[in-house]
Amino acid sequence: MVNEINKFKNLESLLRELEKKLQIHVDDIVQLINFIYNMARLRQLLD
Repeated sequence: MVNEINKFKNLESLLRELEKKLQIHVDDIVQLINFIYNMARLRQLLD
């Protein structure tokens, strides 16, 4: 689990670097990822 969190933190810092270069809003991407994750969890619960 800790490994997964570290991977996510590394991904987030990579995205922050991209944000500076490409003017992408990382917070929007993170929210989107969280939304997709939550929908997947919800579908698992409903199945």
